[in-house]
Formats: sequence, C-alpha cells, structure tokens
Amino acid sequence: MSGENRGNVPSILEVFNKDKALVVLKPDCVKRGLVGYVISQLEQQSKIEGMKFMYLTNRHIEFLYDKYKEKSFFPRIVEFMKSGPVVVMRLSGDVLKIRDKALELREKLQQDVSENTIHASDSPEAATIELNIFLDELYDK
Repeated sequence: MSGENRGNVPSILEVFNKDKALVVLKPDCVKRGLVGYVISQLEQQSKIEGMKFMYLTNRHIEFLYDKYKEKSFFPRIVEFMKSGPVVVMRLSGDVLKIRDKALELREKLQQDVSENTIHASDSPEAATIELNIFLDELYDK
C-alpha cells in the first residue's frame, strides 16, 4: 500500500526500505566466479545491509519476472534462474545509481542476453516491492 492511499503517510516498509535496492547476482554470475568482482564494484557506491546465497523458488521468480509471465520466453527465464544458486542482496544507497551500476556491469559481463548476470531494482518503488518478497531471507531472525 503506498503512502498516497493513506493521505501521504508512508507505510513502515516504505520508510524501512527508503534508499534501498534489491540486487540479485544470477546463476551465471555465480558459476563464472564473478560474485566477488561484482560485489566490489557495487560497494564503491553502496553498502550491503543483507546478503544471502540461495536457490530461488518459483514464487521468487514469478514475483521478480511477473511482467513476463505471459511471454513465450518465460519458461526459459524460470529454467535459467533455477539452474544454480544466486546471491540476493539488500543494498543501501541511491537506487538509481545502484541500478545504473548494475546495468553497466550487466553490459560488460553478460555472455547472452537471456543470461544477463545481475538484476537490480529499477526504481525506489520497485525496490520496496522486491525487497518485501525477500524480507525473510535477508533478515534471518
């Protein structure tokens, strides 16, 4: 629920996730041994606040790639994202700068357009939504 639906009062998650981004280092990044390099690049302008090495579930994948669910290539996305472990991170910093750095790294490192190394929230609003699905993974009790 956004702040505009409650008289411009932000939700607790909007406040909690302000200036935060979700970044996922995809299976090809992990398989190719690029995790350390990518993290070092991202840390030049952001701070890691939570990180987990994990396998994505169908729920995670369907949530992240919801806009592609009806596309013919969606099964390939699911297959790729389940082909190995990923690194999921919650970064603090300017979301748009984090996204721009992720896009720069993707362009530099991807070997195939469909196996493109890194996912990053593309806006502060998307970051809030995306971080919510990974809340339990990124904040172990």
